[in-house]
Amino acid sequence: MKKGLLTTKNIGDMVAQGEYLGVVASSGNSSGPHLHFEEYQDNSYTKDKLIDPYAGPSNNWNANSWWLSQKPYKNPTINALTTNTANPDFRKLSKPICY
Repeated sequence: MKKGLLTTKNIGDMVAQGEYLGVVASSGNSSGPHLHFEEYQDNSYTKDKLIDPYAGPSNNWNANSWWLSQKPYKNPTINALTTNTANPDFRKLSKPICY
């Protein structure tokens, strides 16, 4: 998430569908803007309490979907195909890449 553009929500606060949480950005050694989202039962933050919101053959943790309208678990596609002659040098970037 982009620094300075986050919600004022605290850990454990409820979030409603469509509510603004912030702007997705890219920092560190990443290929582009993305968000890591994890949900845990009982605020325990241990692997046995991790919730997978999808229902289907790839999920052995819960039988029912947590989504109002679940999309396919995997939607394979080629997002980009690139070739290079050298590894990128992230030290040469003047600021993080944010789209």
